[in-house]
Amino acid sequence: FPYPPPQANEPTKTLKSLVNIRKESVRFVKVPNDKPAEVEGASPQNTYNIDFTFDADAKVAITIYYFCSEEISPSGVTLVPKDSLTSGTFHYKKGYNQQFSQPTHIFNPNLFAEDDLSFNQDNTHFPVAIHCVVEESNEDCKHSHTTICVIDRHTDGTYTLRALKQKIFVDGLCYLLQEIYGIENKALNKVAIDDETDDNGSECVICMSDIRDTLILPCRHLCLCNSCADSLRYQANNCPICRAPFRALLQIKAVQKKMGSSNNYNTQSQPNNENIPNGYEVVSLIEALNGPPQYLNTSVISSPIEIDKLEDGGKL
Repeated sequence: FPYPPPQANEPTKTLKSLVNIRKESVRFVKVPNDKPAEVEGASPQNTYNIDFTFDADAKVAITIYYFCSEEISPSGVTLVPKDSLTSGTFHYKKGYNQQFSQPTHIFNPNLFAEDDLSFNQDNTHFPVAIHCVVEESNEDCKHSHTTICVIDRHTDGTYTLRALKQKIFVDGLCYLLQEIYGIENKALNKVAIDDETDDNGSECVICMSDIRDTLILPCRHLCLCNSCADSLRYQANNCPICRAPFRALLQIKAVQKKMGSSNNYNTQSQPNNENIPNGYEVVSLIEALNGPPQYLNTSVISSPIEIDKLEDGGKL
């Protein structure tokens, strides 16, 4: 037989992040012109507040550091700012979709060299780092989330804040968060559809019928169902989206607590129930993260959804 036998599917250990900043929500907000500047030498036109949205499963303390370096130890992440340039520490309770907005904290990018506002691999300092520390975590091993940002200057003299990368520190290890491509809900803005045009962008790109649930690594395209991914391993070694060679397949299952059949909005065929906890059922990963498309019956209330298993489909 010309092909080596595939490795057995092995469930991987999942990590629970207790706090997460929504990367796309990080932004500068201009201080109104009629508001006095609280930064010495700054004019109101060049001063900004920092806003973002975050979710927390525990009480958190949030601090913003400027031009800082990062020190990682088994007990946690420490950020060391240049010239003690930091905001105060702001405390938030547990909650989802929380808004960080502190009008008293004002930053003026014009006071700093333009090279200091960008980041490159040779530079060990981050222009802006938003550090969220879980206050209820173990003192000897602080659970934290860090969003690293750069500041872009435009030709009209204005500035924008852009999130560059995100890290979490969990159980004594620091992880770089990576984006998954193809997980967005493309049907979010649809109001009404008919059966012939029912396409919310969640189908496998090969069979065009089953829900995609398998990630291609290292390009991170979520574009395959598990069946097609298993077949692809023996037919090709390129991602069907970007054509880059891939080394592994990662199946991601989302589950929710079982409800009555009349309340279940997910009418797609269910995948195999291997490694699914009792009392739970598999749902579309895209609907798990984005909620059901808006054109579905909005009177249906879905139960909380949990990302339960990550399964490694085996290296090629």
